[in-house]
Amino acid sequence: RGVKCYNLDILSVDKNAFGLSRSVLWFVCRKYQGKCPERWSSMAKRISQKECEALFLQCATPEHVIGHCREVSRVAVKIGEKLNEHGFRLDIGLIRGAGLCHDVLRVEDKHWEAGADLLEHLGYQDEADIVRVHMTYDFHDFSHLNETDIVCLADRLVMENHYVGLD
Repeated sequence: RGVKCYNLDILSVDKNAFGLSRSVLWFVCRKYQGKCPERWSSMAKRISQKECEALFLQCATPEHVIGHCREVSRVAVKIGEKLNEHGFRLDIGLIRGAGLCHDVLRVEDKHWEAGADLLEHLGYQDEADIVRVHMTYDFHDFSHLNETDIVCLADRLVMENHYVGLD
């Protein structure tokens, strides 16, 4: 799919996000040997809290599911920030957005597929990738943790809108 740059798949980002063609981005990433400048991760299109709240309304997401999504996002961000303090380079915006909208269509059959399709259609590919696998995800080794690991872990640590931890 592309060269990873601080857990950001540069080649999956819409061309307009950088104003450069995919081939130019690929060349730049090759030049940096996969260690693209950290500021690039903040240039990817990320779903905002305001956009998620609008989706909740448009999709008639039940209030208890919205509470769950908010708590998953909060827990995931807290874990991601702590890991970043210890040398990880996780995209906190991606974690926040994916956590917040991961169950936006929970009332639908195969809500993970429906939610991912919706996010893809809206241009949030990275968030869609996380939402698509959050029900069946197999975690990575600790040394290779990524944003999907963090959101999926937080989803398992939260029951409805309460942090329950590991039991």
